[in-house]
Amino acid sequence: MTINSTSARAAELLAAGEENNPFVACSPLSGTWSTDIGTEVLDAANAGNTLSTFDRWEATENGSNRAALAVDLGSPQSPTFIGVAAHNLGTKASEVFLQRSSDGSTWSTVSTSISPTNNAAFGWRIDSTVTDRYWRLRCDNIPSGETAQIGIAFFGTEIIIPQRIYQG
Repeated sequence: MTINSTSARAAELLAAGEENNPFVACSPLSGTWSTDIGTEVLDAANAGNTLSTFDRWEATENGSNRAALAVDLGSPQSPTFIGVAAHNLGTKASEVFLQRSSDGSTWSTVSTSISPTNNAAFGWRIDSTVTDRYWRLRCDNIPSGETAQIGIAFFGTEIIIPQRIYQG
């Protein structure tokens, strides 16, 4: 699983001595899901509301090789973990950007993009000072006429396990 961290979150974890501690993603935030870029094929709510790999969001790229899954959290929220699973973005050689907005139209990228090399789960750990109402996963490099698919888009918090787990 590929996990990127914002530099502020990495510094927080390092200062607390928790940079290598395991964590559990929990407490999914609820919101209204939509296709922000592209043509929706399967409902955006499938990815964010069910947290099931059976249902999924699917959108055809917009002619500029992009599709985006967005969520309106209703009020400014601070998710500390965003995860994506059950997707085809590695197969499509997509580059995925985590973005946020206060108004739903002007977007800023939160952390380093992820370019999955396969269809395994991936995610971002972000610092709790990053707060906004609107969030989206922008998928770039979707081949012309093809679709991006995400089965699970998790926006929530994390619980850090206080004890490291060692093999042996």
